[in-house]
Amino acid sequence: MGSCHQLTNSPGFVTIPSEVLAAHLGDEAVLLDLNAKRYYRLNESAAVVFRALEEGEGRDGAIRRLTAAFDVSESDAASAVDTVLADLAARGLVAQTAA
Repeated sequence: MGSCHQLTNSPGFVTIPSEVLAAHLGDEAVLLDLNAKRYYRLNESAAVVFRALEEGEGRDGAIRRLTAAFDVSESDAASAVDTVLADLAARGLVAQTAA
């Protein structure tokens, strides 16, 4: 992936650290944290969220992608995106930085 990806997301930016690599495999994704030497498998909905982050669409783009890909309301998609972002952040796979 190279350098950090800066992604707009209120209240600041979400970044994917350069030591986190992603491979999209069908509807799922695998993340590799080079620092921790750990692999993480993302299910289909989490992979949709991560792809939106990779492409610079941030939280709002992830919500749009989930509502388009799955039969969910915007509020359910927002809740799911927030859960995925919190889980990824807790594992050091994304970081929220000040604007």
